[in-house]
Amino acid sequence: EFNKRIVNYKHIDAIIKFEPKENKVIGDVSFTFSKLSDNYNQLKFFAPNFNIKEITIDKIKCNYKFEGNDLIIDNPIKIKDDTDYLLNIKYDVKSYEGEIYFVGWNDPTNRRLKQIWSHRPHGWLPYADSRLTMDFKITFDSNYKVFTNGKRVEIKNNQDGTSTWHYILEKEHPFFSTCVVIGQMDWITQKSKNGVDEELWFYQWERNKIQTTYQYSTQMIDFLEQELGVPYPYSLYKQAPVADYQYGGMETTTATVFGDYMFIDSSAYWQRNYINVNVHELVHQWYGNAITHISNSNVFLTESFATYYAKLFEKSIFGKDYYDWERTKEMDKVFDAAKRDNLPVASSISGVERIYQKGSLVMDMMRNVVGDNDFRKAITHYTKKHLFSETSI
Repeated sequence: EFNKRIVNYKHIDAIIKFEPKENKVIGDVSFTFSKLSDNYNQLKFFAPNFNIKEITIDKIKCNYKFEGNDLIIDNPIKIKDDTDYLLNIKYDVKSYEGEIYFVGWNDPTNRRLKQIWSHRPHGWLPYADSRLTMDFKITFDSNYKVFTNGKRVEIKNNQDGTSTWHYILEKEHPFFSTCVVIGQMDWITQKSKNGVDEELWFYQWERNKIQTTYQYSTQMIDFLEQELGVPYPYSLYKQAPVADYQYGGMETTTATVFGDYMFIDSSAYWQRNYINVNVHELVHQWYGNAITHISNSNVFLTESFATYYAKLFEKSIFGKDYYDWERTKEMDKVFDAAKRDNLPVASSISGVERIYQKGSLVMDMMRNVVGDNDFRKAITHYTKKHLFSETSI
C-alpha cells in the first residue's frame, strides 16, 4: 500500500542475463531511492529463492536475511531528507513457479518453441511497491530478440555470440507493470495519426497473420485519444505474443503481452480474434500504468475503464447491435454474481464480474445520465488530474 512505503524508489538500473536451460536469472540491479519515513532501518523486497551475492547502499555493504519470500535488508546509513541513495543488489535466482517462464529449453526432442517471458517483475527482479523510471540492459543469445518496457536505445552485438538490448523508460510507471519476452521474433512498425510509434511483434514464421491479428491497432490509439481527451501517455507502444499463456493478455507499461493462440489468420478471425483484448490492454496504458490504483479495493478504477472503453471501441467498429449484445452478456454475469453475494464494486473481494463488467455498466449508466459531452469532460478532468500518479476513491 502507498501509505506503508518507507522509501521512494525512483529509478531502477538493471543488468540481466539468463541461463535458460538452468531456468536461471543473473541480475545486477540498482535502485535510486529517497526517504519517505523515519522508519527506514530495514528495506523489504519480494525475492523468492534469490541467491544473494552482495548488497550495498552507497557502496557500503549491508547485512540481510530472508523471512519467507521477503528479502530484509539492514540499512547501515542514516538517511537524510531530500537526498538520493543507491541500493545495489547482485543475485541469481532459479525461476519461481508462476512468475517467469522458460518455455521449451529442456525439451528432449528439441522441437518446442523456445521462449522466456514474464508479465510481472516478480521472481526475476527484486520487487518493492513503487513508481519509477527504468534503464534495462538485457544480454542473451544473438539468435533471439528481447522485448521489454520502454524505448530501445541500442542493440550491442558482443564477441561471445550474445547481444545486449538496452531499453529506457523515461516516464515513471508502477514497478509491478514490468515485463520481459525473449524469442525468435521480429516486428513491424507503424504510427498513429498523432505520431505514436507502435511496434507489432510476431513469430518470424507467422508474418502472414500480422494484418488479421493486429487490425485496428493504430485506430484504437486514435479512438482513445479522442474519446479520453488525453494523448497516449508514453513515447511508444508495442505488443508481443507469448507461448503457453494462461490468460488473454496483460498490459505492462508501453508493452502488452498476449497469448499466441490469438495470433490468427483470416479463416480463424470470426471464431476467435485479438481485437477486444488488444484495445482493453491499450486502455490500461492510461488507467493502470500512467494512473495507478492505490489498493486492491480500487482495482475497478483500472479494469472497469478498460472493459468499458474496449466495448465502446468495438461499437465504433461493429455497430450498436454488437454493443448491446456485449452489454447483455455483462448484465448476465453481474446478476449471477448478485445471486451469490452482495459485495460492492469497490472491494478487493468483489470478484471479476463487478470489477470488470459491473463497473463497465456503471460507466454506461453515468454516460446515459449526464450525456456524452459532460461525461467526456469528467473523464478528461479525472485523467489529467491523476496522470502519472496514484488514485483511489
